[in-house]
Amino acid sequence: MRLLISCILLLSILVNYISGHSVLVEPTPFSNNPSKTALCGGGSKQTVPQISWCPDSTKTNKATWKVVVGDGIGPVTFRLATNGGTTEADFTLKLQSVGPEPTTVGTFSYTVTVPTGTTCTGANGICTLQVSSSSNWFSCSSIALNSSACNTAPKETALVEYTVTANSQVKFCDQVVNKVVLLPAGTDLKEYDNKTQGVFKNNMANPLVIGSNTAECGDLYEKVLCDVSFPIAPGSDGKAVYQVTRKQCDDFIEKCDVVSHADLYPCSIYGDSSSSSIVIPILLIISILSMVLMF
Repeated sequence: MRLLISCILLLSILVNYISGHSVLVEPTPFSNNPSKTALCGGGSKQTVPQISWCPDSTKTNKATWKVVVGDGIGPVTFRLATNGGTTEADFTLKLQSVGPEPTTVGTFSYTVTVPTGTTCTGANGICTLQVSSSSNWFSCSSIALNSSACNTAPKETALVEYTVTANSQVKFCDQVVNKVVLLPAGTDLKEYDNKTQGVFKNNMANPLVIGSNTAECGDLYEKVLCDVSFPIAPGSDGKAVYQVTRKQCDDFIEKCDVVSHADLYPCSIYGDSSSSSIVIPILLIISILSMVLMF
């Protein structure tokens, strides 16, 4: 039950608090932070498959792409690295897909076909799925190919709890050291922390995202970005645990002059300015679950 609550809360964060422009939602990507970093959009490569897809030209698999801001629009392409790699030379197989061309902000569902007989030869039976847009936003996910997935509903690997210790070498988001966080299975905490720092540096250098990149802004943005990148696992009471207050988030919006992209940072998730934790309303949980089931 505690893990189910944790998964629901992380879904609510991912749906409501994405710090970028377009990104893969399903299967679970290396990073939930949209990025133009080729070829996988940053994040930590998962060491275990996040989902099993069907390798059959007569069957389809489901994927979901989310456009958060208008500069993430454009046709989406699916490629596969059967060796589990992440370089251009590894993505040798372009997959056939059917779905809408994103022309506006929204969530878009696709059916994707993997040629019959395709196998994954990467470690732990992994292939790397790459999804990219014509506007140069990239995401990747570690997946498996299994004939058993051809006749059953796909199930993604459960999100798991990680205890962040000093030995985890999480240095940028050190606010989560000695905390329990909720992340996709197979996440390398050190690499994930490094990639989060990369997102921070890129956005601080991009005036279209951060209008005023002062030292004060950077301190506030680091706290907000790390809070969403390393969500703290909730307690048994089902309460979401945040390390940022509503006031700190509001100050971030103001001090960093986040104008054109203010919708990417909905400070309302932090409740009022005097509270650093909220209970996810039951109607929100229901709507999140409904949206996931629709995909």
